[in-house]
Amino acid sequence: MSHVKLVRWHPRPPEGFGAEFVPLLKHCKCLTSVDLSSFYHWTEDLPPVLKAYPDKSAILTCLNLLKTSFSEDYRPQEIIEIIAARPNLNKLTLLHLAETSTLAAMRGDPDDDGFTAEDARISEEGLIQLFSGLPLLEELALDVGKNVRDSGSASEALKSNNLMGLPCWKWLESLSIKNCGDLSDMSLVAIGRGCSKLVKFEVEGCKNITVDGLRTLASLLRETLVVIKIYCCENLGAVASCKALKPIRDRIQKLHIDCVWDGIRSSEAKGELLTPLPVAGLDECPILENIRIKMEGDTREKPLLRDDKAWGLSCLTRYPRLSKLVLDFGDTDGHNQAAPYKAADLSTWDRFVLNGIGNLILKELDYWPAKDPNASQRSLSRLAAALIGNCITLRKVFVHCTAREHFMSMLISPTPNPKKARDAQIKLDYYPPPDADDSSTEIRIGSHHRFEDAINARPTPD
Repeated sequence: MSHVKLVRWHPRPPEGFGAEFVPLLKHCKCLTSVDLSSFYHWTEDLPPVLKAYPDKSAILTCLNLLKTSFSEDYRPQEIIEIIAARPNLNKLTLLHLAETSTLAAMRGDPDDDGFTAEDARISEEGLIQLFSGLPLLEELALDVGKNVRDSGSASEALKSNNLMGLPCWKWLESLSIKNCGDLSDMSLVAIGRGCSKLVKFEVEGCKNITVDGLRTLASLLRETLVVIKIYCCENLGAVASCKALKPIRDRIQKLHIDCVWDGIRSSEAKGELLTPLPVAGLDECPILENIRIKMEGDTREKPLLRDDKAWGLSCLTRYPRLSKLVLDFGDTDGHNQAAPYKAADLSTWDRFVLNGIGNLILKELDYWPAKDPNASQRSLSRLAAALIGNCITLRKVFVHCTAREHFMSMLISPTPNPKKARDAQIKLDYYPPPDADDSSTEIRIGSHHRFEDAINARPTPD
């Protein structure tokens, strides 16, 4: 066994510190990769075990400590202890060190200057020791949620060992910069000149970069750069981002931008409409096949919309090869089941965001409905099921909610279209839905069998 990923939420075992890791390092002679990102463990357990088994630690090439499973992160002293064990980890090619607070999916504030009130207790000297002790490092994630001073000069240690180091990371293929208060246009120019093989570039929460810097970076990396993410940067809304990326528009394969329309008139009633998308610069994308749209915010206090108002899915008909659409409203608050008197219920929300989906030639839909903070369940309305059913080309439907009888009937009912959906998945909930007081998460085998029988009994050929 060479790779282990541990996944568990559990009380601390009685054997003492590090007892869970001892069998791995003691008995797995070929172990080279350990993933603890989904494993509930105590941060003080790992460093002494790595130190106690130096021979086994020495052959580890991957150690994933991105702890998404609980709130307590590695403390500075524990990071220092891991760094101190670097002679035993000198074959690592991947290292992730991050505070869990930095992993939240919440959108940042574009007006934030990128600096925190406190500095991290990771010093320039400590970073130099870490980088110098990892000569084979290929992937590094360092995200501690606080200012790390002089990290740029410390990265020269990477240059001396790996022929890397900003602005001379000439073998670097992917770079992600988040909440960097001193990133400037000149920094982007330095990246463009020094990272000549960069394929993927992500920038998030950087207030000081502008169209000029991003355009220069795109021009310098025209031959390699194909994946771009620009997120929550004050000076780079949708129009500005598309303008800056003009030098590589014909090469981009994957693009993530904020739908902030930079002065283009949009809806004042409920968030931003998709309609200005072509005006922002995405007017001609003849081979675009996959779009993922994520919305965040609270819509419960927004006024009701007129019937002729829609979010703008119809504007996606200009992309003739669009076959897969992801609509993620999982972080959007709305009235689902607990709407107050005369307030907008989920049907109004569904009419707003799903109108026009029947005009698209989609083969796959992945849909997260809005949530209701006042109700325990997330569910799909009858109107939403009908609107999704109007997209007769769908072959795969993934719905992340409680799906009741009306939705399942839409999937299994006879239809003139012989290519009706054949792959339907209901994420996290079941058919039929559990009772309101039933909190069990066990798979209901009988429920799945009934749905399977209904699917197989319909007169639709494979």
